[in-house]
Amino acid sequence: MQLVNSPAVIQGNGYRSKFGFLWALPKARALVKTHGIKIVHCHLRASWVTGVLLAMMMGRRRPKVVFHEHGWILFGGYFYRAFVRIAAKFGLIVGVSNLVVNRLALSKIPMTRLKMVHNFVDMAYFTQDSKARDSMRKSLEDSEEKFLIGFSGRLVAVKGWRYLLEAMELLSKRKGYKALFAGTGPDEEKLKAAIQKSNLTGLATPLGHVKNINHFYNALDVLVIPSVIEPVGMVQLEAQACGTPVVAFDTEGVREIIGNSNARLIPVGDVKALASAIEELRKDGDQYDKLVNAGLDNAKRFSLENYASKINALYEELLRE
Repeated sequence: MQLVNSPAVIQGNGYRSKFGFLWALPKARALVKTHGIKIVHCHLRASWVTGVLLAMMMGRRRPKVVFHEHGWILFGGYFYRAFVRIAAKFGLIVGVSNLVVNRLALSKIPMTRLKMVHNFVDMAYFTQDSKARDSMRKSLEDSEEKFLIGFSGRLVAVKGWRYLLEAMELLSKRKGYKALFAGTGPDEEKLKAAIQKSNLTGLATPLGHVKNINHFYNALDVLVIPSVIEPVGMVQLEAQACGTPVVAFDTEGVREIIGNSNARLIPVGDVKALASAIEELRKDGDQYDKLVNAGLDNAKRFSLENYASKINALYEELLRE
């Protein structure tokens, strides 16, 4: 039975305002009753509140509720963990990685209420595109002939953008390297100040929000993931699907998705090893090509089709309960 995008399932994401879920709640209840909705799938935190309240309001007539945990459990405090325990009483929690599921279990969520399904990468959008590569590199000042190193993610301390800057300080002693930072966040001004302080102006460029992120990945020679913790991380798969090799800190969540057979994993915080791995990929064409091909094969394991199959199987299991 194909359940994704079916009237049998409501998939809830976020809301435009902080309290938008209060406005959506009566609407969701009406949809469930009118269409005989069997499953409500809640992704982001606000929609979790809707799912819990909906289940409480509808009592025995409530639908099955799935709460999708994308990794906030790794960063949320006591009150968030308490809320997750409440949610588990009303439905099933899907974690995006084994790391997330194990952290949920440590928060006293019964394993019987937990499932693990890795996220997917859209292979139709994230694909090798030589025209996009050439166009993007031409649009970036002083980038056509450089070995481009990319960072993609929210600009916060845990994402480790400072480690890439430190690696660039080492690489700046050699010619031909440039780092590009795609993303926004509370550390934007800190990043700009750190670039100036490190005398990396022109060698490290913050791009802010990049609309066509697939073009960004295609333009890069290597993507670096210097996060000190990741729930699972998807940027590495997006880059691999675009034919871009990945160098990442060896964190538990990242290790579930990539490995040394298709990427380069570096001890967390080892800036010298990070710079060396980037330099080796620039010099060693055979190793570079090997990671490109292995990365493409790895990304295919996380296709939308595989993801949908696992989610549908989960829905089937719920409906049999």
